[in-house]
Amino acid sequence: MPETTRIPDAEAFSPDAHSRPSRTRWLVLLLISLMYMITYMDRTGISIAAPAMSREFGLSQTTMGVVFSAFLWAYALGQIPGGWSADRFGPRLVLLVIVPVWSFMTALTASATGLASLLGVRFVFGLAEAGAFPTATRAMQLWFPKHERGIVHGVTHSFSRLAVAIVPFIAVSIMAAFGWRWIFYVFGLAGLLWSLSFFLLYRNLPEQHPKVNGAELAYIRGHHPDGSIKAASNLRGRPAAPWKKILRSPNMWYIAAGYCSFYYGTYFFMTWFPTYLLDYRHLSLKAVGILASLPLFAGMVGDIVGGTLTDKIYRKTGRLRFSRRIVAAPAMLASGICLLPAATVNCDINDCVAEDSVG
Repeated sequence: MPETTRIPDAEAFSPDAHSRPSRTRWLVLLLISLMYMITYMDRTGISIAAPAMSREFGLSQTTMGVVFSAFLWAYALGQIPGGWSADRFGPRLVLLVIVPVWSFMTALTASATGLASLLGVRFVFGLAEAGAFPTATRAMQLWFPKHERGIVHGVTHSFSRLAVAIVPFIAVSIMAAFGWRWIFYVFGLAGLLWSLSFFLLYRNLPEQHPKVNGAELAYIRGHHPDGSIKAASNLRGRPAAPWKKILRSPNMWYIAAGYCSFYYGTYFFMTWFPTYLLDYRHLSLKAVGILASLPLFAGMVGDIVGGTLTDKIYRKTGRLRFSRRIVAAPAMLASGICLLPAATVNCDINDCVAEDSVG
């Protein structure tokens, strides 16, 4: 049964001019950020295990590409149903279902015996994980005012970059000590532990959380001149999805195109980059652990800076659309330009890494 959403009366949360707002929304942000990190740990751990898996199962790089794609096809198919479910049933219920499922499928990857089982496990894993970000976005909409959503998204996305940056270190250490299968056991366990914490600490609405006081709720929701607090929209009922309005929205198509372009480049760093460094550049596992992390650490900085900047511009101008575009468009252009020299570099990376380690 779906969770029922009851919004308490505004009088129960009357803001006190002398009270300081509680900060429970930042606990919510931490929970969501950790989930972002776990999703990327689970989906990129296979990039470190791929060479060993290919040797054990006798799979070519082309076949491993098909295994990687099984996740992506399922992920694409599950995005819209995942977002719809978050609107319909609430983020708490949806995440408490899908996170344990994909964590179990992550661990089950270690039990694969060949191509067919790998394809099946990765496909179900992709379906389960597809609802993670749409549901998290809905949760952030419910818990944060508009002028904080830029930095909020910056923080959550920086955690996903952090995951991809540290996975080479963690996964290589696990694989060296216990074998490639333990990468998936450890990462799957992380998701299950997160689910327990989320169950204990998260509620769908600030109005439902015992640690949120009136001052924080007034800050999140805003309040009317008479002192009453504005309730979150579309929470009392379950309105039908406005498909026609969504599909006719130019903003939706612009954002979708931008995200498609963004993920086209990001996908390489999450999957093939370690294999490229190992097989084409002939680096050691230690060197791969260092170099495969550098683009992601840079991405973390960009996420925080971009999120902070767009919020500042919005607060200063009051123009929401302008504040998002003026940051996103130049950043996307610059990232595309920087890929060109990165793809054509001809230096001996082994010598560079050796010199850095000595210096």
